[in-house]
Amino acid sequence: TYGIFKCMTIGFKCSRTEALFKQKSEVTMSTIAPIHPGEILKITYNWNISAYRLAKDIDVPSNRIIRIIKGETGIPSETALLLSAYFGTSEVFWINLQSHYDAETAKDRLKHQIQRIRAMNEDPQVPV
Repeated sequence: TYGIFKCMTIGFKCSRTEALFKQKSEVTMSTIAPIHPGEILKITYNWNISAYRLAKDIDVPSNRIIRIIKGETGIPSETALLLSAYFGTSEVFWINLQSHYDAETAKDRLKHQIQRIRAMNEDPQVPV
């Protein structure tokens, strides 16, 4: 996975990713919107090839890669396996990026509902 993040540290531009890494000391993580895995994919492949070339090389429809990098859809497990083989990373890397993004966006969407829930061990009516 070092190679993927190396491109972020040697000057490649991606506004939200830069904000995440450069302003980490200035901005708390809760103030930055979750980064879609498509943005990481965009940084990774954009160095040398087009989305079309990436799709062709891993034998998927080009619109799948385009929709992922635009943030319109997530990275399914099957695509994660293909990306890991192509970029030489573990499939868990891509799956974890997607899982983390999904969890963070769900937390943002459900934060008020989550705050209203009392943990089971805090309810005096329920025996533990």
